[in-house]
Amino acid sequence: MFFRKPIVGVQLFCLLLPAVALSGEREVKALTLSDNQPRPLFKQYPAISRTHVAFIFENDLWCAPRNGGVAVPLTDAPGMKSNVVFSPDGKSIGFAGNLEGNYEIYTVPVAGGTPTRITHLPTAEALIQWTTDGRLLFYTNSLSFNNLAMQLFSVAAIG
Repeated sequence: MFFRKPIVGVQLFCLLLPAVALSGEREVKALTLSDNQPRPLFKQYPAISRTHVAFIFENDLWCAPRNGGVAVPLTDAPGMKSNVVFSPDGKSIGFAGNLEGNYEIYTVPVAGGTPTRITHLPTAEALIQWTTDGRLLFYTNSLSFNNLAMQLFSVAAIG
């Protein structure tokens, strides 16, 4: 794969992807730039655990074995997804998305299943990381009197 001026964090991720194929009936599309050279579509918001690689592709969350193999979609719901983060034990993935309207925090098992909505706040939240005790760390301005004042929260990952 060829990328112009890759970001340092993405370089490692791009090196892992040539061994990953997308499963399902989706056709992998190529993006055509102004020079009419086909380029692969970018996988966004990569996360790497000890055993898996997760990323957003075509607004769905995908997961593949870290040592190569076939990537499978973990979500198939409409809406944007972002901020993919593995749990400390590597069995769940947290992400932010607007699956039901507002941007909320969701979790889904690495093995697949229905995403579980974790937060229920009036404005968007941004997922940062899992804590060592299995809670999700995020920030939002939902509970602030000032829209510019972000606050940091943690919430149990059980929904």
